[in-house]
Amino acid sequence: MARAADRRRRDRTKRILREEGAKNAGTAPELGALWRPLALRIDASEYGSSTASVSAALAPIVAGQAAPSTPSGSGNFAPTVFTPGENHGHQPIGAWADVQRSEMPACALRGTLHPVLYANQHCVCATSSPATVLKLARDIELSGLPLAQKHLDHYLTGGGADLPVDLGDIVRRDVGVQAVLAFAMRSAETGSVRIEQANYDVKDFQYALGAIDRLDFEVDHAAGLVHIWFKDRYEFHPVGFGYSAFPGEEARDTNCVHAAAVELKTSGAADYWMVGDAVVPESLFAGPKSLSWGTSERQEQEY
Repeated sequence: MARAADRRRRDRTKRILREEGAKNAGTAPELGALWRPLALRIDASEYGSSTASVSAALAPIVAGQAAPSTPSGSGNFAPTVFTPGENHGHQPIGAWADVQRSEMPACALRGTLHPVLYANQHCVCATSSPATVLKLARDIELSGLPLAQKHLDHYLTGGGADLPVDLGDIVRRDVGVQAVLAFAMRSAETGSVRIEQANYDVKDFQYALGAIDRLDFEVDHAAGLVHIWFKDRYEFHPVGFGYSAFPGEEARDTNCVHAAAVELKTSGAADYWMVGDAVVPESLFAGPKSLSWGTSERQEQEY
């Protein structure tokens, strides 16, 4: 009898929350969207079952205060605890003139051999300001890559604020990321993986996110769900010219672009944290997976 009463109270609470979501959806869609997932995880025995008691208990959340850090979905998952990736924090040092001089030989050589391919990199760096280099990188190199453009724009104008990432969409669409996770989940229900740039199958994701130092996962086999999350730094990594040196960093072919981006910090550009937290179907990782996934979009060179 007690269990039946608890079940009825819980059902009434969920009904109230769904009604609140429907009521708000027309005038404030984002508010309606907040109520609906709460209906999936609220415990009626904690708040009671009347509209007034539920509304009062959730009023701080609806008013815009921090919601509990609990992954969405119906899996049995613990609250999300982020482990931030590395933060190198390169600072501008006023070395752009030196960077430009270093690019002149490459511009002269490669510009002759591959005038189209290299016109937007070495030659632009050798003759242009850091702002022009980043503008052309955005408009040409990142053309057709909306997420990569969004992330670069946030670096230039976002003031260093955290940027939420739709991690669920990335994992659903990128079979390369799926493969890395699937390989790890064969031997563990909880853990973490590193996503290298070469792992991506979608170029837009590679250029938007770069390497992810730590992508955590937690599997709930009973629910058929996987909780995934990460917090990684969006930053650039120039090498040489007096910039701070870190283990494992090597000069890329785009080194001058990285230097230009760091020098733009004097004009308001800022590193920031990319934050993703999602629950996805475990079926995404079923079947044969290979860490050698790749399509015509696959880019082996780091950007």
